Amino acid sequence: MPGPSLQAAVSWLAAHPDEAPALEAPLHPSKLGTKQHWDEVSHRRVGPIREDQGEVWFGEDASDKMVEWVQEHVPQTDANLLDLGTGNGQLLFRLSEEGYTSLTGIDYSPSSIELAESILSSTTPDPKPSINFFVSDILSHDPDPRLTQKRWKVLLDKGTYDAICLSDEIDPKEGVRIGELYPTAVAGLLDEEGYFLITSCTLSLRRKDELFFLLRTADPFIAHGTSLTGNWTRAELETAFITPQTGLIFHSLVPRPSFSFGGSTGSSITTIAFQKKKTEA
Repeated sequence: MPGPSLQAAVSWLAAHPDEAPALEAPLHPSKLGTKQHWDEVSHRRVGPIREDQGEVWFGEDASDKMVEWVQEHVPQTDANLLDLGTGNGQLLFRLSEEGYTSLTGIDYSPSSIELAESILSSTTPDPKPSINFFVSDILSHDPDPRLTQKRWKVLLDKGTYDAICLSDEIDPKEGVRIGELYPTAVAGLLDEEGYFLITSCTLSLRRKDELFFLLRTADPFIAHGTSLTGNWTRAELETAFITPQTGLIFHSLVPRPSFSFGGSTGSSITTIAFQKKKTEA
């Protein structure tokens, strides 16, 4: 059971949801935002033993909720679906199980794509799912024709934006951190009236900085021994993605199970859908 100092800190944050710092305050860089980290993680899992297929970010339930959303709002099983930062491809495998046939997963980590392809070839029954995996980076200034020659009905993101925003890499052309380029890159791939479905942690890193401060004040041991991960609140996601440059609008919020802790109620992750506005004639 969490100690009283942790309970007090989390309760205070939950009771002050509107006091997060502005978006202009950048996230602190982390190794989770580096290509080297994901190459190393995936490389360790590519081998003769396939039982270890890699971690499922945010758990199976988050994937299930995303799949259910797609089934409800995009029932056409031949619609073009693109998973950004696909990792081990788990989300696409789930969609394939539900009958979706035009599935593509990309990742900037070659080891991640190798892992996804190895899982596809070794653990799926015949006929194998129609999933196309390949290495690509949507933030590259050299457009990938495999991405740009299609218009995507749905773009999926389960933790990818979180990871990108933890990178301290500066785009040499724009002079900003690469996470700032992600929303417009996403919107540029979407078909007219297409959807961007993203799952992200609810507690932002800036909020967690406050939590660490409170914890450190109350109990330095707990502060240094507590692992906190996650990025964006719902409001921050809307601010980042709903802009004149993206042409995205809010579509829907996927209901999430809530939890109660320290007298407050909330959800640990947010799944939200945006839609690209139809071009006016």
